[in-house]
Amino acid sequence: MEKSPNREIVPEPAEILVVNDHEWSARSIETVLQAAGHRVTRALTVTQALSAIAIRSPDAIILDTQLPDGNGPDLCVQLHNDGLIDAGTPVVITTAAPTGRIDRLKAMQSGAWDFVPLPIDGELFILKLGNLLAIRQAVREAIFVDPATGFCTETGLYVRGSQLASAADSQGLQMSCVLVRIKPDDWNANRRLREAGRRSDVYAMVGNDELAVLALVATDAGAQALAERLSASLRGAGRGGGQNIAIGYATTKSPAAGAVRSLLHWAERAATQALSQNADRPLGHHELALSPAT
Repeated sequence: MEKSPNREIVPEPAEILVVNDHEWSARSIETVLQAAGHRVTRALTVTQALSAIAIRSPDAIILDTQLPDGNGPDLCVQLHNDGLIDAGTPVVITTAAPTGRIDRLKAMQSGAWDFVPLPIDGELFILKLGNLLAIRQAVREAIFVDPATGFCTETGLYVRGSQLASAADSQGLQMSCVLVRIKPDDWNANRRLREAGRRSDVYAMVGNDELAVLALVATDAGAQALAERLSASLRGAGRGGGQNIAIGYATTKSPAAGAVRSLLHWAERAATQALSQNADRPLGHHELALSPAT
């Protein structure tokens, strides 16, 4: 009698978006996922799916092939092309209709990680999803996370920044960038920096001695307050009494394509001016001494 493997893959609880307008199919998938400890958000249409992703980036997405306002493979292509999800987010396409090789090829060519017929085999589906989520974690750690600090890499910053810009647009908020000219290379400084921000803020190393923080704020004053909290945290972390720390920040009321790059540029210029002036407080991009040619 063949023995079963001793090691059982038990995936960590994840945020799963299920996009399916068929009540029975969607509910059956949701039940299986929730029984495995995952948190499920449901969407009935492409439009609802895009709104859900703008609010919160899921760990994995389960798309049905046919939707009232589109289809799963086309939505998968859009999510990748528009940078709404990163390359490490598993997308599984499902279908209750009879399918052939062409349908499976189209699903995989769209960037999906798997193609699953309905009804699902619950146990097998959860094991597959666990493997996909494990791959996601490995990909994100390799590409998007700096192992020395635990912050995003510059690549991760642009991916998460694009998602943050979408959330800002949908929620009517501004997006801000705070740039700190000092490398937080000790655990105490890292912890204090994270405590000064919010869980939704994005931290990234963008150079040997620069840390960028992206955050959603309601007003310009919110960006200034974040910069001041980060400044106080670094000084409280014992960074040489706060010497050689320069902080600049910038905000935009209309996050769009290229917003992260533009915010980084202006926040870096503000930080450079703060450094040249030996400023003991963060400087905003609105305080820059611009030349007529700028």
